[in-house]
Amino acid sequence: MSQNDLPPSNFDDDRLREVIDYALREDPEAEERRGLKKRSKRLWKGVKTTARKVKKTAKREREETIIAAQILRRYMRDKDSVSAEELAFLKDQSIDIMRILPIVAVQAFPAPVPITPFLIALGSKIGINLVPKEQVHPDEYRERVPKDNQGRQN
Repeated sequence: MSQNDLPPSNFDDDRLREVIDYALREDPEAEERRGLKKRSKRLWKGVKTTARKVKKTAKREREETIIAAQILRRYMRDKDSVSAEELAFLKDQSIDIMRILPIVAVQAFPAPVPITPFLIALGSKIGINLVPKEQVHPDEYRERVPKDNQGRQN
């Protein structure tokens, strides 16, 4: 077959290169999808990290609340039997319990995902600290607080 036997082509060499370049170039949305995937992995990692912190904080707060309840019980029986250090601990722990109440109230409603990490993040963005702070235990209660595997107080 000679060149004259071929049907006429609408493509010249430049147009053919453009078509080939277009076919071989990467889909612009593919880069966006990869970026979205990376961002979602980072977000999920952040959510898991925050959830771990919340779990650790909840465990610590449970122990501190038990200690505060013991101090309060003693205070109700005899006001003079409670030291100033214990009263300060009781006051600080009461403030922490008030910080936790909004999170507990929201958890009463069923939700498709755990929303505690999102509430903590939202609170910090608007200037409200919903994470309770760690208390210094009064001396006589220090040995009652469970230790973690490394011997540190929780």
